[in-house]
Amino acid sequence: MAHAICKLFLSSKGRRTMAVPETGIQSFVLRIWLEEVQQQDGHTRWRGHITDIATGERQYVESLDGIIAFLVPRLELMGVNIGLRWRVQNWLAHAPPIRRSPEST
Repeated sequence: MAHAICKLFLSSKGRRTMAVPETGIQSFVLRIWLEEVQQQDGHTRWRGHITDIATGERQYVESLDGIIAFLVPRLELMGVNIGLRWRVQNWLAHAPPIRRSPEST
């Protein structure tokens, strides 16, 4: 089931009122900033957070993978087929390294 977003309006009396929910639409705010300290390789590190407007849920991120990981479950709730290829690539990118036992070397 997709989340619905309701737009807030001010009534003529200054009260907030909710309009009819927009189905099939999700809104997010993505804030990104640069860290002042450069990494050893000369690149400046960035950080940020993404906020789901409907729920207020916020996740801090340090990579594009973090942004994607936040969005994928929400896209799936909307009925988007993410696909097996992306899932396998994501799993491989986050899988712990394989440790070989001393006997196998």
